[in-house]
Amino acid sequence: MRFCMDENASHNAQLDWDLLRTFEAVARLGSLTAAARALGLSQSTVSRQLDRLEAAADSPLLLRETPVRLTERGDVLLAAVRPMVDAALAAIRAAFAALGAAQCTPRYAFRTSSDAAKSAAFRPLINDLIDVPRVTRFVLGKYARSATPDQYARFSAAFRTYAEGVYMKRIDDYHGEKVTVSGSQLVRPGDALVTTMMAGPRTQPTPIQWRVQNSGQGWKVIDVQVKGVWLAITQQQDFISTIDNNGGKIDVLIQQLQRDTSGEIIHKKQG
Repeated sequence: MRFCMDENASHNAQLDWDLLRTFEAVARLGSLTAAARALGLSQSTVSRQLDRLEAAADSPLLLRETPVRLTERGDVLLAAVRPMVDAALAAIRAAFAALGAAQCTPRYAFRTSSDAAKSAAFRPLINDLIDVPRVTRFVLGKYARSATPDQYARFSAAFRTYAEGVYMKRIDDYHGEKVTVSGSQLVRPGDALVTTMMAGPRTQPTPIQWRVQNSGQGWKVIDVQVKGVWLAITQQQDFISTIDNNGGKIDVLIQQLQRDTSGEIIHKKQG
């Protein structure tokens, strides 16, 4: 069986992984509906991806019953795919723990430090944990392409200081909670979601999801979701809206970020 249509085409390589990932999820969860829910896809998309994979295999891979039943060829494919998925997820969990993301909230010890000491201690943590250049470009959205080099450099510096201030302010809300890795999901090679649970003596258990990517220099966080809200996505929406509402002037956003270290200015304007 051949599942890679063109090994030299990154788009097709990504497509092939999407098909295999969907097949593995359907086989593991027993239905297209459950796989669609776990992968964040529609059931029709899952069905189409299975059709394409079976066309590439030139053979039926599963019987779409409840629960689904694998054909002989499907069993062979699953035996090849599952170790790849398991190994990738294990590597992601290990890398994520090594980054210290699973223990980043105990940095509440910074609460007793001065602002200067907090900043000095927090900057290396951000560098180790977060892909700052990628997040910076993402939150600027469509304006990252039109910004001049000078504007982009000033935005990068302003966003970095702004983000540090926002994150350090959030640290003051923590009271010794522990964060443990509870699961992970491979989106595609080099891109995964890691689920953690935060719990402590003063708080109810809270799930936190991290989007992590590996661009060749190790796994780093590009976004975090708390209570259903993705931080970088929300910042991108706020930033683009601010620029749009000011005639496309990126400098207006830069000036606001330079004044605002808590996120209050921009969020109040959007409210």
